[in-house]
Parts: sequence; C-alpha cells; structure tokens
Amino acid sequence: MNKRIPAYEGKEPYIFVSYAHRDGDIVLPIIDSLYNNKYRVWYDEGIAPGSEWPHNIAAHIEKADSVIVFTSENSLASINCENEVVRAKELNKNIIVYNINKKHDLLKEYINVEDKEKLLNSLDERLIGDGITGYERQNEKGKRSYLWNIVLGLSVILMMALGTCIYGLNSGWFDEYLPGRKIVEIHTEEPDVESADTINSSVLAQAILSQLGKDELMKEVEFNNEEDFIKYCEIFGYNYVDHHITYFDLTNDHRQEIYIDYAKQGYLELLKYYPSLEKIIIDGGEINSIEILNECPYLKTVDISFDILPVTLPDDMRFELIVK
Repeated sequence: MNKRIPAYEGKEPYIFVSYAHRDGDIVLPIIDSLYNNKYRVWYDEGIAPGSEWPHNIAAHIEKADSVIVFTSENSLASINCENEVVRAKELNKNIIVYNINKKHDLLKEYINVEDKEKLLNSLDERLIGDGITGYERQNEKGKRSYLWNIVLGLSVILMMALGTCIYGLNSGWFDEYLPGRKIVEIHTEEPDVESADTINSSVLAQAILSQLGKDELMKEVEFNNEEDFIKYCEIFGYNYVDHHITYFDLTNDHRQEIYIDYAKQGYLELLKYYPSLEKIIIDGGEINSIEILNECPYLKTVDISFDILPVTLPDDMRFELIVK
C-alpha cells in the first residue's frame, strides 16, 4: 500500500481502529480494504500535525459508533492501546476484536474474528458511506475547517498578547526595562517588608505585586472547604492550626520542587504564584487540566501519574511532561 488512506473526519457513524504501530504491516492493508469497501474509518494516522495525542484519541473514541481492536503481543504491551480498550469499554462501544497472534482477556465477551472476511461480515451497514469520493470530500472539508480554526486561534492569541502588553505597560510591569520610567516600590506593614524587591527579585513576583497591589497581596487564599485547606497545608508545609495562607506567602516561597500526593484543580491554580518552581510531581488526585501550569515562569518538568489521565494539556506546552 503505497499511499495511506485518509482518516474519516465527518459526523456520520464511523469505525475507530485501535492497533499497535508495530503491527502496521498487517493492520494497514485491512484498513485499506475497509476503505475500499466504503466503510468510514478513523485511525491515528489521521491525527493532524500539532494535535495532542490523548485529547485527539479520546475525542475520536467518544464519537465513534464501533471500535475494531487488533490484539497482538505488541498491542497488549502498549499503554496507548490498553487505554483505548478501557475507554471503549467504559463508553459501551460496539467492539469487534481481530486477533492477530494474541487474545485479550478483557475482550472475550465481544465478537472475536481472525480473518478479514469474518471482520467484514461483523460490521454494521450503517458504517458504509456514500463511496470513496464522498469520503474524500468530507476530509477536504475537515482540512479547511482545521486551517480556519488555526487562523482563529492565532488571532485570539495575538489579541490576548496585545491586551496583556497594554495592561502590563499601564501597570508598570516593564518599568525596569523602559528608559525614563520610574520604578514604584510597594511597602507592606505585615509582614515587615521594606519594598517589593525584598519579597522576590523575579519578574513574576514583581508582576504579581503590581497586579494585585498591597491590599490584594495580603488577602487570604480562599478554599472550597476546610478539608481542602487542611490538605493543602499538609502538602505545602503550612501550619493550618494558627496560620492563614495569603498570596504574600505564596510569592515568598522559593521551593524549586513540589511533590503532591493528591492534587485538586484548585491547588494547581495557586502554583503559578510560586516564583522559583522548576519541578512538580503529581502522584494522584482529581484534576482535568494542567493548562494553568504553563503560567509557572521557570517550570521545567511535570511528573504525573498515569492514573490521572486523561487531562487537558496546554496548546503550547513550555515544560516537559513525564507520565509514569
């Protein structure tokens, strides 16, 4: 097969194909046969450049009508393939198992086949499209839509960047770097601090001070409930018996590494105020996104437990993500 078929990107019922790339010599000709028999097929060769794998795969499994799982020694050893199987079962998808050289213990209850003819006989006719030409038209439409989304996304980012720059100029964020601009020091009463420079010399701390102001800086950080507050104190080393956490406490914390055994989304929202943070280790918790961590200025690495996935990742991730 010299040219790989396009992955279906329409709204009609389609087949999601789960397979190990090492089995491509066996699987791709079968996908080609499905395509030539006019079945709508999506497989991960259709992921657009720049897309995040977990989000794209999960989205296509959720929208699929049926899932063909190619099982082999390679697929059973693949974490990605196992995630796809678990997700398809959770969503009660119509699963058809094609056994290459190994059966999957969790899929014995579903239809199991071992040749292409039986596979075709097991598929619903609703998965057949209006022919190869219609398939191609749909994909061209999808490409145009994808490019249009990129243009819109870039426009939004540029507008946000411009707005941030204007706000920063008015708020004095860049006074240190502009000739003829006077740096205004901010003095606090409790704790005893002479100027903003004694709190933190980093650009982030200066930005936070300029943005929040003296009164906002001394405000207590609010939590959803007492249990969350106590757990946060235990993780980050505060004495919750006689201590109230303020934004000043966060900006004055110079730890470079933080370990969180059980994270909540609200905890991650506060990490952007830690000025020296370079590494975060998250071993468990209830989070759905780590986009906010892109705002940590010096963050280099995020270690995250596999059990937490899937989570939404930043579009332009500035740190290394390690999944264990």
